Amino acid sequence: MRPRFLLHLPLLLLLAARPLAAAAEPIVLRFPERGQVAISLSHELDHAFDLTSRWLADQPAPDTPLPDPAAYWTNGIPSSIADAWPLMGLLGDWALPPDAPPRYQAAAALALALDHIGEEWVFLREGEPPLDWRKALIHLLVTEQRVSPAGDGYWHDESPSDLAATVSALQALVLAANVAPAVL
Repeated sequence: MRPRFLLHLPLLLLLAARPLAAAAEPIVLRFPERGQVAISLSHELDHAFDLTSRWLADQPAPDTPLPDPAAYWTNGIPSSIADAWPLMGLLGDWALPPDAPPRYQAAAALALALDHIGEEWVFLREGEPPLDWRKALIHLLVTEQRVSPAGDGYWHDESPSDLAATVSALQALVLAANVAPAVL
């Protein structure tokens, strides 16, 4: 049985400027194992997407282009962890570089890079166990989602608008959850 958030996926991807029609493969979740963490992440995603779909439905159409996660990678999407390292501070506890985009655009750029690289586990510090970046990023993003007075969900950062921040957070979540194999 598919998690409920997949019902909202086409709308969210359309609003996040991600053409679902470009996906050549079926939707596959990255969390096939049955365990408390996988179940919890699926519930968190479901809830975040549900809140966000309601918030997005009330937003006017953007008057500027929405953020593209690939835009940060001026030399192309990284092919190694070392190349993606500048944004790894999102998963660790250190600051992003001064040229980094706003927080959720950085999260989308990092998710795009790590998904492209194909590594599931990353080492943030020597001597520490590896980190499942997908689960860590999903947890980070769903815990940072804000709830409006109407009970809808969105993200807010230093982006020009909450819509840009929300679209970027959704792009990062979609990539981290691996619910659509097509890259932007």
